[in-house]
Amino acid sequence: MKIFSNNKAYVQNNDLAYLMRGAEGISIPASIFEKVFGKVFIVTDQNRYDFVEFSEPKEIEFFKECDWMVDYNSFDNMTEEEIIEIGCRINEERNKIAKAFNELKQKEKEKQYHKVSTQIELLEFKMMSVRDVLWHKQGNLKFPLPKGIKANELIAKAPVEETVQAAIEETVETTEPKKKETAFQKVLRRFKKR
Repeated sequence: MKIFSNNKAYVQNNDLAYLMRGAEGISIPASIFEKVFGKVFIVTDQNRYDFVEFSEPKEIEFFKECDWMVDYNSFDNMTEEEIIEIGCRINEERNKIAKAFNELKQKEKEKQYHKVSTQIELLEFKMMSVRDVLWHKQGNLKFPLPKGIKANELIAKAPVEETVQAAIEETVETTEPKKKETAFQKVLRRFKKR
């Protein structure tokens, strides 16, 4: 999960660990690498939901492009039902990808396996992050927000329909090609090289 506020990005250790897992082929700014991975970095149940602060413009831009990380700002003013709907849409996208893969011929499956498994894994990670947002809002998962940030003060008070639509558009990968390669696409490219 990531939060953008006051010209800073705050990213949970859980996401940073997942980033490192798939970092091959992704240009991570040196300052992020040094801040997080330059020391012993072990994610445990005690620190999984802790936020790390990033303030350099390159760092903030990098995390904005990590479209597989859930942006808490997009969910802050949503109802539980709206958050569940987004989780369901992510699951539908995951199932659509899996179904298309299962319909391929064996030879094509072998070619597409790493790409598809990575897509599914990223969508599952995203779905679990949406679940964490929901549980946090319900009080079932407790983690502190970064200092100076309070729930419901993170985003401009846009109409709920616009907020839901923005989160859905950010959350579910479209099938339209993008001109600029996203972090999600960079992770996928890593598996093509294998």
